Amino acid sequence: MIHLEGLQRTIETDIGRDAKSGRARSHFRARGRIREFFELHKAKAGDVLEVERLGDREYRLRFVNETEARFIEGTSPIRVAEFFAGIGLVRLALEKRGLKVVFANDIDPDKFEIYKDNFPPQDFHLGDIHLLRPTEIPDCDLATASFPCTDLSIAGEMNGIHSGESSAFWGFIKLLEQMGDRRPRMVLLENVPGFLMSRNGEDFESATLFG
Repeated sequence: MIHLEGLQRTIETDIGRDAKSGRARSHFRARGRIREFFELHKAKAGDVLEVERLGDREYRLRFVNETEARFIEGTSPIRVAEFFAGIGLVRLALEKRGLKVVFANDIDPDKFEIYKDNFPPQDFHLGDIHLLRPTEIPDCDLATASFPCTDLSIAGEMNGIHSGESSAFWGFIKLLEQMGDRRPRMVLLENVPGFLMSRNGEDFESATLFG
């Protein structure tokens, strides 16, 4: 079974070996669906397809975007702008996977002291995210944000994403909007489970409206 991204349908196939000869089959049924899949995504020479194995004889077929393709092919690393960088734990994980952090921001000078002992200090912009200008952010493919959990954590009062330190999230959103066409194609948010539950889920829902 092959799931075709974008078509919301699957191909039931008997790919395997011919029952009589035992030879591997060179075709499968419903080949027209594959043609429809290529036409839907306007496939052209050089596009990259990903085949994901979901289970025994079950797969998902999809086209990967330009950023993903560059990473898969190893032609160019994914460039990352890291917000609420702290001491650089997210950067450590990303760079182990081959991504390249080209910008980092945090407001805490004590965390910066630790950060610069492990990473190039010239990548780090110390200051309030609300005061950052979009022209200060280099071109990047991914923006990460480990914004404060103070007002979302079940260990606190859970005042919500519009209150206190956690409201810095909106500074991040405003900055992305101001970047316009230069806005990164991908955004990674990192926070606590309370983010999903805050104000009966309303905070998480409001955050997902910005895409």
